Parts: sequence; C-alpha cells; structure tokens
Amino acid sequence: MDIFTPGEHIESSYLVQDVRKSGICMLYFCHDEFFDRPVAIKTPRYDSVEQLKDSVDSFVQGAKRWILAGREMETVEAYTLFRVLTDDDLNVPYLVMEFIKGDPQSGSSLLGWINDSRLDLQLTLYFAHTICTGMIKLQKKLGRPGADFVHLNLKPQNILISHEGTLKITDIGLTEISYRNAIQGRLISPPFKNQDDLQGFAPKVILETPPYMSPEQCMGHRAIDRRSDIYSFGCILHEMCTGNPGIPDSLEELITKCLSKKPEERPSDFGEVREEIHKIVKTEGLPPGIRFWLFGFSSFTETPRVKSDMNMKKEEEAVLLAKTCGMKYVIDQGLVKDREELEALLAKDKQLAKRKKSAKEKESAENQRLRELSELVSMGDALLQIAEDSEDKEAEKSARSAMSKYLSADKLIPDDPQINFRLAMAYRTLAGVIWENNEALGDELLNLTIKRYDAILATKMKPAIAMISDSLFLLPFQALFQRGTAFAVRGDFEKAVEDMQSLLSWLHESDGSDFRSFFEKLEQEASGCLNILEKEQ
Repeated sequence: MDIFTPGEHIESSYLVQDVRKSGICMLYFCHDEFFDRPVAIKTPRYDSVEQLKDSVDSFVQGAKRWILAGREMETVEAYTLFRVLTDDDLNVPYLVMEFIKGDPQSGSSLLGWINDSRLDLQLTLYFAHTICTGMIKLQKKLGRPGADFVHLNLKPQNILISHEGTLKITDIGLTEISYRNAIQGRLISPPFKNQDDLQGFAPKVILETPPYMSPEQCMGHRAIDRRSDIYSFGCILHEMCTGNPGIPDSLEELITKCLSKKPEERPSDFGEVREEIHKIVKTEGLPPGIRFWLFGFSSFTETPRVKSDMNMKKEEEAVLLAKTCGMKYVIDQGLVKDREELEALLAKDKQLAKRKKSAKEKESAENQRLRELSELVSMGDALLQIAEDSEDKEAEKSARSAMSKYLSADKLIPDDPQINFRLAMAYRTLAGVIWENNEALGDELLNLTIKRYDAILATKMKPAIAMISDSLFLLPFQALFQRGTAFAVRGDFEKAVEDMQSLLSWLHESDGSDFRSFFEKLEQEASGCLNILEKEQ
C-alpha cells in the first residue's frame, strides 16, 4: 500500500506530521491547513488489492456511522470521509477525526494510565462514569428499535484521555460494521455448541482484541447487543482497579456482574452501570464528578481552570470560578482586571439566570397549557362522535360532556376558530337531541351555534382543515355553509339563501387548487341546499 511520510500532504490540505500502525489501520497525525487545526486520519491497511476490497466497504460503512455520532464531549468526533486514488488505481478511503493531545507521561490512551499505575479510586470512578455516559449517548444516536448500537472494540487503547483530563471513546462503528459483515460472509467461525467450550477457538478473522471480547462475540453470535460492550467495560474496569488498594466491595460486585458469562446476568444497559458507579461515588464520600468534568485534572490542584474543550468564554469562566473558588481566586488568576469588573459580570450573570428561569417557567406553563388543550379537544371530539352515533339520553349526555370539554378549551385559547367550530357542532347536536322536549332551550342553543360561526367568519382566517374524529372540515367555508343550514332550521330562509349564495361566490372567487376536493363537495352541497331553500321561500 502507498504510505504517506512526514512532510507530505494527503490531498492538498493535510500535512503529515507522524505515522503509526493502529490495528488493521494506518493512523496519520496531520495538520489541517484549511481549518488550521491538528487532526488524526485513519485508513485501512492492506497488503494486496484483494485485502483492500475485503475491508474497504466495511470501513466506509463504519466511518459513515461514526460521522453520524456527531460531536459529544465523551466521544472522538469524526469530521469527514474522502478517497484517494493510488498509483495502483485503487480508491482508498480516509477518515478525518478529532486529534486528542495526550498526557506527556502516560500518552493519549487509558492504557498508558493503567500501565503507569496512576489511577486511584476517585479517578477510576470518574473515568468509568464518563465511559458509561459516552456509550449511553451513542446508543441514543446510533441505536434503533430492535438493533442496539454496539461498539465491539471497547478496550483501554480505544479510550483516549486528553492532557486536560477529557475522556473520549474512539473507533466508533468500525468494528461493529466489520463484525456484522464478517458474520454474514461467514468470515468468523460459527458459534460453539457449549459456551464453556472456548478451547481451540480459531476464527478466520479476529476483529477485536480477544482479552476484551465477550463470550458471545468470541463465538461469533449473530444476535449480539449492548451487553457485549458491558462485558468489555467490565474487563477495562477490572484492569483499572488492579493493584489499586481500597477497592470497595460494591465496585468489585459491579465488575463481577459485568463479567458474567451469560449476557442476561449482566447489567441491562450502561444507564444501570452508571447509576451503580454514581452510588459508589456518593457512598465513598468522593466529590461529585461534575467538578472533574468541568476542570479535568486541574480539579485536583489548588488552581483549577475550565478545560479548553468546554469552549467557554473568558467571562463565563470567570463567573463559574468565582462561584466555586471565590472572587479573590479569579482576580489572582488574571481573568478580570479588578473586583469591580467581576462584580459587574456576576450581576449580569444573575440577571441572565433570572431571564432564563422566567423563560423556562413560561415555556413550561405554555407546554402544560398545550397538553391540557390537546386532551380537552381529543376528549370532546370522542364525546361528540358518541353523541352523533347515539340517541335520546345517551346522545344528550355525550353532547353536554363534549360541550363542557370544548368550553374548557375555549377558556385556554379564546376565539380560536377550531374550538369555535367544535362548540358550534356540540351546540347544534345538543339542540337537535332536546328540541322535541325543550324547544326554548333548543332555540337558544341554535342561537349560540350561529354566534360561534359568526366569530369564525369575523376572523377572516386563511383556509385550514379541522379534523374532528374521522371527519374533515375546511374552515372558514364550512362555517358559512353550516351557518346557512342553521338559519334554515330556525326558519330564517332569507338569511339561509344569502349564506349559500355568498358561499358559492366565495368558492368561485377563491383559489381552490390546494383544496380541490373540498371545494367541489361544498359547491355541490351548497347548490343542492340553495335549490331546496328557494322552493321554500
């Protein structure tokens, strides 16, 4: 394969500064001259054209999946994917990723921290908690119903740690896609009959690091889920704790549970694991992880500073540090000129917090109002349908209940055409049910019906569909038609004829291209009613 060397460019923008072999890939550390930033670029390693063809599709699929994961604090971001045409006329894919500057002593991966025995209980729990958070976010972004996101290559080498203390999961999607493609192509040996019989296992393709592979992954199971990653996490956590004195029993129990041979005996997901870690942090009396999340390794020093990858403005950092470390500390750190400037920033932050709280409360109240409105309208529609399908007392009871729901909705959002139309229908349905026994109340309800139609027509609203149960109505045209029929029921044929004529003129003058079927039906019904009404006059 063609290998770029330091000083050469990949494409025209990426100046190679270092080259390393990384498993089945080549890893280039470059300077992105277009965006003026350091990046890492990964590409498949191959010794032959056939080997590249076997790996390129899986690499591209996995890389695209990684890009979809987007930007998160706990995961390495994949920026873009491109191809380079080699001297052998091969289109080789290259994935551009976020570069993580590591610790000067232990390097950029968790493996260095484990090998250097630099992990105490507090740091172990903070790192473990962050791994869980990263996996939870990846599950939300890349998982789907019936198909978990699985990393399948969780190991210390794929847990990167920046020089400031930010932990990030890398190699997202690459092994998952390769594993699934290999299984489908029978590149991995079939499952063993007995889970305990792992002796002599020799898969045709090893896609991960065996010491961290779950039993089901070792056996090439097709049905593999997030619990396989929990097993790998258990291996990592065990290594982090090895040689670490004072490991609490609760943490040992969690590790044992994660390393259960049977998936069903492990924690069900990383949310459950994270909750257990959180409990251990509290039980052991350790400081909350939020401080480490914000300040990283500097949180263990007398001069904590917000990590650069938090992308926090200087003024925001000054306010945060003033709240956690005091005003004198902020001034001594040179984040502000003097106390007066800091007090002004704190006052501004306080006002902003008040506005945010007020906006949040308003948003919460509005969401609650909309939820209540939706429930009232839905219940009213169902009751109105029951009233129209029933007779006598059952119809009256349902119509009154529907009217009550719509009136409550009308209080939440007064003069809304959709609510007014529903109220008009409820009034008219109830009037029809009780007319024979209470003509006076029936007349009053009919008057209320007409007033609601008047309110709709007065708004001069744009055409809109009202869906009540399974029926569709086109407002405001349907309101004019229904008002005309209400006048007719009341015996006011002159006004009824006037409404039907106005409706027909309105339909002819309006652009009905978006509601052609509604216009045609209304025109037919209005014409039919007009013929009947003219005979009645």
